[in-house]
Amino acid sequence: DAIAASTLGRALAEWTGQPARLDWHPARGARQQLWCELPLFSVYAVPNAGPLVRRFLADSLRFSPSPWRSVPQAAVVTAMATSAGVRLAGRPAFALEPGMDRATQRLVMPGNRRIRLFDFASGVTRVVAKTGTAPAILEDEVAFRRQGGEGPFLDILDSGPGWFDEPILDAVSLPRLPPWCSGARPERRALDALERYCEPRRVAVPLGDHLARLSAEVGASLRALGFDALATSRYQARIAGLCRFGGEVLVGPSHGDCQPGNALWERSGRITWTDWEFQGQRSEHYDRLVFALRFRFAEGLSERVLAAIGGRVPAGADLPASVAERRRALAIALVEDIALVTGARASCGQKGPPAGLSELLLSLELVERR
Repeated sequence: DAIAASTLGRALAEWTGQPARLDWHPARGARQQLWCELPLFSVYAVPNAGPLVRRFLADSLRFSPSPWRSVPQAAVVTAMATSAGVRLAGRPAFALEPGMDRATQRLVMPGNRRIRLFDFASGVTRVVAKTGTAPAILEDEVAFRRQGGEGPFLDILDSGPGWFDEPILDAVSLPRLPPWCSGARPERRALDALERYCEPRRVAVPLGDHLARLSAEVGASLRALGFDALATSRYQARIAGLCRFGGEVLVGPSHGDCQPGNALWERSGRITWTDWEFQGQRSEHYDRLVFALRFRFAEGLSERVLAAIGGRVPAGADLPASVAERRRALAIALVEDIALVTGARASCGQKGPPAGLSELLLSLELVERR
């Protein structure tokens, strides 16, 4: 709540062009413009949210990838996205004075490291870094998406310190596709769209050079997280040990958080990838492995990695046929992910190991032993 209040106080003033006083958790019936939290949708909206806002809410959550949940979820979400549902389900979150223009056509959606401010009247979303998140993360993303060439991402309409604007898409994420559109085909199209952009931009580099860069990144992040010198050196020694695989590795642009929720399916059938905050230079198999082996869900990752080594490779992973090459690709991707998760936590000024780090290390150990 404190982070959301601090971020919104700054972001709303910039977004609307006028300073506003934000009162957090006001009483219902406050004299200022009241914004409510809608827990089901994880958003803030005014109680009399307009039809464009309510349609967006319904589309964002109506369908479920779980067959047994699909019918009740569709019924509940459809009811909660009505004007009556928004008024009844909303609980006071903050009040603004003076009130925001066109508030019925606006929506605030908080995320892990950013907040999205939707203005359906103009068709523009403002993406703002949360308080405590390094502004460089958004600045790097803006520079990447503006570097030239058409990619599977939205245009940057405008930007400033710690924020950027992008258009609102008439689209839903892959897990929220209706049942008649879901399945492997949209996922394959999403991965292929990403591959078409990344593949021609990859270059071969010596594996030792790539691992040396990763080792330096991990070392710096671990020290920032409060790890002692012995623990840091052990991590770096394990990374250095992978040089025995030898040879070169193809390295190029990578999304970094390649999971179905970040792939948007437009009604035209075009695929757009969102949330490029973790983009970077990584190996050719990294994004597909994050997607196919569900790196972002730590539980059971080591079992999924072992299955991939044994040849039970999920659709979309596109791993080499030989066991040795699969082990090599998996080891490199796991080290790249260790560098990503430790760097992401360190950039927020936090201490201690990030969630999922122990499972990544166990998976790497299993790959090395096999």
